[in-house]
Amino acid sequence: MEFLAQTLRDELPLIVGARVSFIICLIVLVVLIFGLVRAIKAQEIANLKSQLDLKSAEISEYRRKLGGASPDQAKERIDALEAELDQRIKLLEPRVLTDASLEAVRLAAAEATGTIYISNNGQAADAGKLADQLASAFQRAGWRVERPTVLGVPNPPLTDLRLTIPPSDEATPAQLAAAKAIHACGLPYTTVPPPFSHRPPRFERPAGAPDFMFQQPEWPEPQVEVLVTYRSGGGLAQPKS
Repeated sequence: MEFLAQTLRDELPLIVGARVSFIICLIVLVVLIFGLVRAIKAQEIANLKSQLDLKSAEISEYRRKLGGASPDQAKERIDALEAELDQRIKLLEPRVLTDASLEAVRLAAAEATGTIYISNNGQAADAGKLADQLASAFQRAGWRVERPTVLGVPNPPLTDLRLTIPPSDEATPAQLAAAKAIHACGLPYTTVPPPFSHRPPRFERPAGAPDFMFQQPEWPEPQVEVLVTYRSGGGLAQPKS
């Protein structure tokens, strides 16, 4: 600073003597600096405008893809799609009863015992495993359980299970206990009245056949029938008609 001040003091007589030239040079310098600053600012403004145009184009593209939806509406759509995807993934998983559900079935079925037929639709991939679980729970409750597998179920229910028992005012304690047990498993079911679909297999004995060569097991008439079929609502396992 001292050097600059000393230089100005030394050059002051020269500047005063040529003040017109000095003022002109000073004006030219100011104009040049102003022009340079303006050019820099103009370039910055052009860059910002280009970025804004790009962002505007991106927003327009997003709006076109989203059908004009707002960000909140788009989020709602995405959440709905994710929920639907999760539901479809669950439909791919085989149905399995939890230990807690099976214990609830056993406790309800143990209130009264009888004979129950628990069949599965052989065309439903996971119905057999589910029927085995229900059969095991009823057996542990003291029921006599028969486990046939059927194909080509006529008029299949739209629910996971079909329960065949008489109306509640005509049902026996065993039938009411079975209905309570099926309700306890937590799967959707449809209740229909008898007649029962299955009958104990009976064959005519050929003439002259000795008793020891043609013995038939004693199959009691069912008091309750349960059919395990496709997942409620059809799911992904039910073939198209």
